Amino acid sequence: MAMGNKIQKEFIADFQSKNKVVKCVSTFRLEKQFQRVYTNSIFKLIQEQINRMMYCQVIPSDKVSNEIGVNVLKVLERSIVNNYFWKEYTYTVCWREIGEHISCNCRKFEFRGILCCHIMLVLVQKNIQPVNERWLSSYDGRIQEISRS
Repeated sequence: MAMGNKIQKEFIADFQSKNKVVKCVSTFRLEKQFQRVYTNSIFKLIQEQINRMMYCQVIPSDKVSNEIGVNVLKVLERSIVNNYFWKEYTYTVCWREIGEHISCNCRKFEFRGILCCHIMLVLVQKNIQPVNERWLSSYDGRIQEISRS
């Protein structure tokens, strides 16, 4: 019975995603790409990350990668705590020019299956488009490895 309930909920979510479009919160092309790929519920999680990009900025990094062709950037994120003061976090994003490899030490993609605001900021600032399909995950959070054609 529980399995039938889960399947029914998935069908309803699929139906709503195909018949109801969530509006984009930005003009970034990557958001449009995510809108086409994800269900509405997962797309809203992506939009939360896009909104968090407003509180992030790329800062110069003194760290150098041991791998050839891999660039390292630092991303500073400022969060408001208790509606009063800022808390700052620094994340390290490693990426390749052609966008085939990108990672962040917050590990959101590995744990939740969606790109974090730190990676999205680097993708936007370095004009890496479109997002490589290997970094898009299925609607239920499982990571898909899709070869680029």
